[in-house]
Order: sequence, then C-alpha cells, then structure tokens
Amino acid sequence: MTAVSAEYKVPFHTSPVNGTVTVPGSKSITNRLLLLSSITEGNVRIRGIQKGEDAVHFIRSMEDLGIMSEENGNDILIHGNGGRFPAEASVNVGSGGTGARFLSSLLALSPGEYRVDCSEQMSRRPMDQLFKALRDLGAGVDCCREEGHLPAVIRGIRPEGRVSATVDTDVSTQFLSALLLSSPLVPEGMEIHVTGSRKKGSYVGITLDCLKRFGVEVLYDEVSSIYYVNPPHNRIINPETVLCEPDVSAACYFYAAAALTGGSVCVSGLCRDSVQGDMRFITDVLLPMGCSLSESGSGMTVTGPVNGKLGAVDVDMQDFSDQALTLAAIAPWADGPVHIRNVGHIRKQECDRMDCIRDCMERAGVRCDIAGDDICIFPGEPGPCRIDTRNDHRAAMAMSLMGLRTRGVVIENPDCCRKTFPGYFRALDRLLLG
Repeated sequence: MTAVSAEYKVPFHTSPVNGTVTVPGSKSITNRLLLLSSITEGNVRIRGIQKGEDAVHFIRSMEDLGIMSEENGNDILIHGNGGRFPAEASVNVGSGGTGARFLSSLLALSPGEYRVDCSEQMSRRPMDQLFKALRDLGAGVDCCREEGHLPAVIRGIRPEGRVSATVDTDVSTQFLSALLLSSPLVPEGMEIHVTGSRKKGSYVGITLDCLKRFGVEVLYDEVSSIYYVNPPHNRIINPETVLCEPDVSAACYFYAAAALTGGSVCVSGLCRDSVQGDMRFITDVLLPMGCSLSESGSGMTVTGPVNGKLGAVDVDMQDFSDQALTLAAIAPWADGPVHIRNVGHIRKQECDRMDCIRDCMERAGVRCDIAGDDICIFPGEPGPCRIDTRNDHRAAMAMSLMGLRTRGVVIENPDCCRKTFPGYFRALDRLLLG
C-alpha cells in the first residue's frame, strides 16, 4: 500500500503472527507535553513524540502563537515563552480533539482575541461543555457557525484572583484535562467542579502525571468532585528533558493480531507500568480472552492462545473506549457473545463509532446488537467485505484485524491513519512478512 492508496487489501494470514513492532509515541502524552512545554520559561526537549497529523497541527498552532520549535527525528525542542501569547492570532487544530480542547482552554486564559479553526470532521464534535466552563472563567467564546462547536473566536483573559469553573465530562474527559493543563496560567489558582459520571478516568490520570513532571501538583476531593490547583503548587517548572512513552493505543492493534492468530508480538520500549489507560485492553480484555503477557528489557510481549481460540468477555470499556473497535474486530472468533459496555460517548468521536461497529459487523455477516450504551457481538465466521472507515483512523486500524482470518477484507481510505499513525499499514505488512 502507498500513502495515497484508496484501499488496503488485508493479507489473509494462515499462520501465527510473530515479531517485534515499533509504534509512535503516545498522541495523548505528546500533546500534553507540547502544551506544558510551551508555557514554561526556556527550552524543553521532548523525546519520542508522535508525528501524526494531530501533533503536526498542534505544533503549527503553537508556531502561530509564537512558540518556536526545532525537530530532530522523533525529538522536538520547544522554546517556551512562559505563557505570553500575542494579542491576536489564528490557529487551525485540524481534526485533533485534544488540540481543539487544550488550545481553546489555553487561549481563554490568555489576554487577547484568537480564532480557532478546524477541519469539517472536528467541527461536528461537541465543545459546548468546555465553552460553558471557559465562559464561567470570564472568557468570551463566539461560535462562528454552530453554537457549541468550532470554529470559534475566543476572547481570553488572565484572571487576577482565584477562579472556579464547573465542567461536565460525560461527553469527554478532555474538557477537564484542558482546564487542568491551562491552570498554571492562573497565579492565584483554580478549582474545577466536575459533574457527570466520568470524574476521573485514565486520560485525566495522564494529564495529572504530565503536570507533575512539570512541577504542578493537583489535589482531588472525591467527596465534592473538585480538583484544586493551589499556589504555590501551580507554579510550572522547566524539566529540560521529558520522555514520551510509546503509544499503547497503537500497540493494541498488534497485540490483538497476536491474540487472533495464536502468535506472539513484542512492542519495543513499552512497559507494564505505562500511565496510559489502554493498558487495560491488555489486562482486562486480552488476558481474560486467553492471552499471556511478558516483559523484557526490549519491550512488552503478548502471546495469543493456541490457534487463536479466544474466550468470551463481558467488559466495561468506558475508561478505555478507544479499543472498543479493536475488541469488536476480534470478537467474532470468541467462544461466546462478547459484551462491550458503557461506551455510549464514542458516538460523538471522529465518527459515530457505535454505528461504525454495527455497520462493519453487518458487512461481514456477523450479528451485532446495540442496546443503549452497550454492544454485543456474537460468534460467527466473517465473510469478505469492504470496510467504510468513515475517515476514522481507529476504524481503519482496528478493522484490518478481521482480514487476518477472513479472506477478502478491504479497508477503504486507509490513509486516514495519518491522523495518529501514518505508517500503520506498512508496519502491519512488515510484521506479517516476518
């Protein structure tokens, strides 16, 4: 497959998939480290960043805000400016949800007027709860087309006293992470009241870990559901060098290939103590399905059950829902119905991912029932099909797994993977070739 291919014909694989894979750095960690580095004083070197389309838009947006950088392979040197941005600027976040949410919050706490543009895909994704919280803080947010969506013009402020905001995270915990990441810009501190069912979560954990690496300590009161960022613990420091660990989300596709074929795949540089929530796809899904896990100095290895005979699972995936598509792709080969629960929020991501799963299973001739926020996929033998990726990188990568055990699976628009993993299909081909 070339970078401009209109389709990818998945190679049917009759033997176990074995080998070692290198995946990009974590997108979630990359964008958090980029933002925090930009508001430090002086230079910060980030090692091992992801260089997908989302990160490229983030870096370009920072350049438009006067933050200069120097790239060297997968490393980048950020010249931080202490959070001082121009009085007027325009940025384009592309299709990146993290960039859209994080930069909107950052600019709302910067005195000036800023236009935030985006792709058509991102313009359909909700921003209303974040905009409400930013208005609580005193910022102005004028939506240019549809209320609660980008593009928008943000009139930012730099609060002189302590500030407070309330944010609902049912749709996305990125709204909470956005406020936390921009909190060091408020000298007297911030408290964030969280409503909704997703008050903590793995991605918020990544945010707190990244903040801690820059010297910012956050307190969370579980009784009141309030996050406190208090002086002097909100003073950001320059760590000079920070490491971005490999992307567990990307690793999961290759681990699932091992599970499906009874093979053994090592992802270089990955450790079991990763802060990324998608580690739960390995521990809470693949291991109960019959896989085993080992770790060495070179990385972490998942070995599938003999002949890919997978056990059925019933799992709440609310906190690692990016892998709902991955589990759906291998679910037909389980020895019973696979239940994916509490993932209703994925309807409002790059595409309606619940409907995407239903459509993919229907095309393959596999029974798939959706009830509320839950999905149930029944055992079956998928048939040849063309997968409509809906321009969603995760649909393209996940559904390619079905083709390893089904002849005639074709992925349409595979180039949508450039969002986070431009070389995914090349890496898959290399692994399959051994």
